[in-house]
Amino acid sequence: MRKENPGAYEAASDPNGWLHVRVKGHSPVVRMYVNEGDSPVLQAHQLRPTASDQLGFFVADNLDGSLVNLLVRGP
Repeated sequence: MRKENPGAYEAASDPNGWLHVRVKGHSPVVRMYVNEGDSPVLQAHQLRPTASDQLGFFVADNLDGSLVNLLVRGP
């Protein structure tokens, strides 16, 4: 997705600091909000159908992927 839309998925945040992230998903759209923002910094559409509800995280190669206070709520 980055190759087709360079710069579209990067938010203005400190890559070495902590940030608060809220993800709201209702198939087929997922929206991500950063640092209590009212507008989504990312909106993505489902790429393919899934057999069940799934949640996944991708972490860049140069980050350790630390998560704190992770809370997942159902519909």
